Amino acid sequence: MLNVRYCGKTYRVESVADAAVKGNEFREEALRSGLGPNDIGGHLMVRDGRTPVAKISWNGRIWPVAKPALAA
Repeated sequence: MLNVRYCGKTYRVESVADAAVKGNEFREEALRSGLGPNDIGGHLMVRDGRTPVAKISWNGRIWPVAKPALAA
């Protein structure tokens, strides 16, 4: 189950692209309130359960989160 957190609430999303749409909604809400990225955090973290899978930048760009390398 993918989710994002914003202002202390967790929102379920269908995909990373859906998270980016949700992030745009959050950004617009923040701007209407007179807030900016430094006020609410510069990005949204998309998680699968507790595992980070992507970040959504303030400008809506999607950044995959690198998986840690396994020890040999």
